[in-house]
Amino acid sequence: MDNSLAEAVRKKDLNSVLELLKQNQNVNLKDSLGNTPLILAVKSENLEMVRLLLEHTSIDLEIKGELQRTALMWAIT
Repeated sequence: MDNSLAEAVRKKDLNSVLELLKQNQNVNLKDSLGNTPLILAVKSENLEMVRLLLEHTSIDLEIKGELQRTALMWAIT
């Protein structure tokens, strides 16, 4: 399964993330560790990327990734 969005978030490539979101890339698609792009952005403390992803209407804040933590759980640890 193509997870270009997660890869762009990992690379902190804001322009690619914007383009992929315009192409309706699945914003909730998990990577091999079970992390969504939002979780990856939170874990890397990339506030600009977090804000961008949170603006997406399809974002699911309840998805748990690595260690069964949501993005919010990662943000407060």
